[in-house]
Amino acid sequence: MLNFFLLLLFSLTADPRLHLKPTPKPNSVKAPFTDIDIQHYRLNIKLDMTNRQIDACCTIKILPKDTYINEVSLDFWNLTTDSVKTENSKLAFVHSSGILKITLDRQYSPSDTINLSVFYHGKPSKGLYFGSSKPNTAWTQTEPEDSRFWFPCNDIPSDKADMGVEQIYTLPKDIILQANGLLYSRTTSGDVSTWSYKHNYPIATYLIAFAAAPYDSLIQSYNGMPVTHYFDSNYSASRKNQLSNFPTLINLCEQYYGVFPFRNERIGTMEYWMNPQYCMEHQTMISMNGWGYEYTWVIFHELSHQWWGDHVTCGTWYDTWLNESWATFSEYLYAHKIENYKWADYRKIERDNVVYSDSWEKSILDCFGCESLTYGKGAFVMEMLRQRIDVTDSIYPGSQFFSSLRQYGSEYSYRSAVTEDFILSWEHSTNDSLRDFLMQWLGGIGHPIVEYRIVSDGNSADIYLEQRQKKDHPNASLFTFPLEIKFNGADRETLISVEMNNSTFRDTVDIGFNATSWTLDPNSKLLAEYGHYSKFDDKKRAEYLPVNIDYYIYPNPTRDDCYVRFNTERKLKGRIAVYDIAGRKRIEKDIPAPYNGKTIVLLPVRKLSSGIYLVNVQIEGKNINKKLAIMK
Repeated sequence: MLNFFLLLLFSLTADPRLHLKPTPKPNSVKAPFTDIDIQHYRLNIKLDMTNRQIDACCTIKILPKDTYINEVSLDFWNLTTDSVKTENSKLAFVHSSGILKITLDRQYSPSDTINLSVFYHGKPSKGLYFGSSKPNTAWTQTEPEDSRFWFPCNDIPSDKADMGVEQIYTLPKDIILQANGLLYSRTTSGDVSTWSYKHNYPIATYLIAFAAAPYDSLIQSYNGMPVTHYFDSNYSASRKNQLSNFPTLINLCEQYYGVFPFRNERIGTMEYWMNPQYCMEHQTMISMNGWGYEYTWVIFHELSHQWWGDHVTCGTWYDTWLNESWATFSEYLYAHKIENYKWADYRKIERDNVVYSDSWEKSILDCFGCESLTYGKGAFVMEMLRQRIDVTDSIYPGSQFFSSLRQYGSEYSYRSAVTEDFILSWEHSTNDSLRDFLMQWLGGIGHPIVEYRIVSDGNSADIYLEQRQKKDHPNASLFTFPLEIKFNGADRETLISVEMNNSTFRDTVDIGFNATSWTLDPNSKLLAEYGHYSKFDDKKRAEYLPVNIDYYIYPNPTRDDCYVRFNTERKLKGRIAVYDIAGRKRIEKDIPAPYNGKTIVLLPVRKLSSGIYLVNVQIEGKNINKKLAIMK
């Protein structure tokens, strides 16, 4: 029984939302310091692991931007500034309300370079963390705007340090430290070691990172480039197994996205103990937590961010979807190429996840706090874009879609981009007017709900469609889209496409045979929901609705109880059970009758321990299993 459940549990499709890190909610959507252009950061930090504090110097190379300046303002929170210097003199400064305002020694022109060294100390309240549950560990995690809590900076994604970052850390000698780029020096004196790293590519503040622990390691290579992994030594065997195909994942990304953008340095992972647990695409060194290592598709998601998020970075936090949607779209690629899913099958899994969790309050472009929008919905919009451009589900690197994606990456190489940049790039590379298509899905709230009535008589079919939204909202609007309908007869089938340009559609079409059944959007190409239109009949609407045996678990992962929702209004006869990894049944319940048109089951899992569980549904002759992650 144990082996069976282990095999069953880990062969299930992982919920694509399991790895979600909190979508950026900046401390403030701050106005950038537009009069400066950061060129380089040099961080020299002594880590006091016992007292959980730092003593540091941050040297910043700055160019005035299109104007003469005699002062510089930087983001800097909750640490004590001791002094500020240039090469030649000590400078006056005021450090208040999260802003370090420095009076320069003279007026600087746009052709001048300013070199400032800020000396400071204290206990970081955010951004840089010392491990509590894991002794002798420290790490950083700063997305979106927490870099300012451990070093002074212009803390916005659009002002990359064009010449990169140098990081120097001093800490106890038995602790290994990893950071962006390549190690160029490690020295030991007495009980402490100093680790020095250089990263010579443009980098946004939130991608500057380090992690330190008594690590074990796995050293690989990819076409001569170092591939280095550092992880909890208590899990060495499992980590090495989980990371064994990492070079294969790099190769898959390169096939579709282009050459690894930091090819002259390295790529790898470093384990950290962030709570809540999630992974982070720090440039060249991905920060992974324990459970993240267990899912190769999570590793692939974070790896793909090296192209979409690090190489090309969102210009504002309202453009976060440019990072997360493409990394989530990469999961389609992983499922198809590594797990051998049919592209259309995985698309349906994602479509169902998105329609169950979509927001009717905000659009993708309105949101830096809705994971379902910036991750799943954005990824599905990119899949609809792929369908529009490539038409078929033949997924190959030379297609127009992936060629346009690589062209976008080339145009904004090592830079930041906003949604308008994305649209213009794709319109140019495809020679297609994509703005209306993209803006209705990226800027629109919710998604279409299409109700239908179809009557087949002889060789024709009378089709009535009505489009609506789930909730009334002052900014909600209807969508324009092509909708495929598949008709089946005794020995024939045909596929037609109709254009939904208004709230309703009605037409009689010649299909050439008497259809006995029909399916809207049979290949799940459209982000929409469907149901039978009841106003034509006196019978209850639920009798006409197709039974969708699939279900959705939310929240997943969970720290409390969770729910299972079925997408049907019909009463279902069946049972639902939760099993642990050893195959022991922990919970079992009957599926209740629908309430207000919804079939929802409460799973009281709050008392179960952290881990991966199997949710098993036995219903109407079907047996459907899904994973549930409990994280406390």
